[in-house]
Amino acid sequence: MSTKEQFSNLARCQYLTTSASGTTHNIKEIFIGRCYGYIALQNFTLRPGVTCPSLWQEFSRVFVNREPCEVDPTQYSRFLIESSSPVPPNKALFWSGVYDFVSSYVQAVDDVLVISQTFTGFLLDKLTWCGRFKSTPQSEGINYLYCNDSQGCSHRNMLSFWALASREFAKSASGLVRVLLTSDNKTPAFNNQSIFGSIELPNLSPQKVSKVEIMVMHGLNSKPNQIDRCGIGSIKELQNILTSHNFTWSCQDNPKSVLHHLCTKNPNNFHCRLAIDNSTTTNPSKPNQSGLIIGIIIEGVVIALLVAALLGIILRGKPGNFCSSKNGGPGSSRLMDNHE
Repeated sequence: MSTKEQFSNLARCQYLTTSASGTTHNIKEIFIGRCYGYIALQNFTLRPGVTCPSLWQEFSRVFVNREPCEVDPTQYSRFLIESSSPVPPNKALFWSGVYDFVSSYVQAVDDVLVISQTFTGFLLDKLTWCGRFKSTPQSEGINYLYCNDSQGCSHRNMLSFWALASREFAKSASGLVRVLLTSDNKTPAFNNQSIFGSIELPNLSPQKVSKVEIMVMHGLNSKPNQIDRCGIGSIKELQNILTSHNFTWSCQDNPKSVLHHLCTKNPNNFHCRLAIDNSTTTNPSKPNQSGLIIGIIIEGVVIALLVAALLGIILRGKPGNFCSSKNGGPGSSRLMDNHE
């Protein structure tokens, strides 16, 4: 199967939501603005001879002034080369069926990187685009009214772009990589026709990837799915594929990092309350070190004062008034103030 046919088949996947709306308004300005912003905030350096406006020209030439069904998505390849950025080892996170969750998850967990955080992904994340024949000089060759043609070409073109970008992202992954899937959807957690199953997984290199960590999200309001979980169902299918390609892998149902992030939006859930109660319980085997030190100091001062008082009684040969000692006694509040 050719690359173009493979990407066309992906049109059946629900990676993108088909919408009657057209190209994102001001897409050129948004694209170039994101480009400058990423360079400034991420300390990113463009390839020699490449600028933000030239990147827009390279990207837009593929679809501008073309009807959607006339677009060849493989022509995005040059743009993907010019906008490519390295993926740090042990950072790559792949996912399927959890777009809304992963968008906030990666903001809270700083040791992972998803495609939308790469330079290429950042430029186009959540944008819609499609072209039209440039009938007038004012039309720009971009369709701002709708990108939902009857043949599905606009949807397929955008999906194909993300498939190409995802392929490059997978090829760049190294070290420990993570895969986040969910059993909460009506479809299998692992789908070999999804972007991950058909594009990213086949392009992971067992020579570069030391381990694949599978994370299966089951949510808070149900027990782990007995049909789709580690070692069972479609997850078992994924594990078998990884084994057959000589990958080392591990699998966790509702791992702690995922569970904790779910709890940020559902703090009163039973599972979340249980986690909070356990984390705030004092461990009796680990006494408060600062309190212990202050207690020892106070005890030492009291002993010293008692010894001094006894010496005074012996030397003067008469009872001393310990409580009215000029230097203060155990009623002195300074140490207690410090303690409090």
